[in-house]
Amino acid sequence: MRVHCRQLGPAGSSMARGFTLVEVIAATAIMGVLLVGIVMAKSRHTRQWAAAQRKLQAIEATESFLSSHWTDRAKFPRESEGELEGGDQLRWRTRQVPSDGAEQLKAAVVRLEVWDEREPTSLEPLVSVDLLLEQAHSAAHGAQ
Repeated sequence: MRVHCRQLGPAGSSMARGFTLVEVIAATAIMGVLLVGIVMAKSRHTRQWAAAQRKLQAIEATESFLSSHWTDRAKFPRESEGELEGGDQLRWRTRQVPSDGAEQLKAAVVRLEVWDEREPTSLEPLVSVDLLLEQAHSAAHGAQ
């Protein structure tokens, strides 16, 4: 035997239970907050992914630059700059970095930095590599 129960309203009529306006507004607000959080996380993820891809592009272009210039280390640019081939708006710059240890080895530390031209206000290079090179022949012959 089955018993069916019905909730009766004030006049004895059956009443279906629904959501109140306050509950609907609260649920909508919670959903809105969740959606904003998801959109913000997706936006951060997209920016980080783009920056990582740009760094990978800079690393590949730097590797190509080093491969092409490494054949004759005596002619490696020490205080120079230029545009990287294969790197969309990437520039390189080399400069000597003071190092007592390198001087004792009769060598020099040359820092190769790669910058993104699209972000001229960036304080950090995308790639930075320190190279230990023999002192330039002209400097070594001038000391004799």
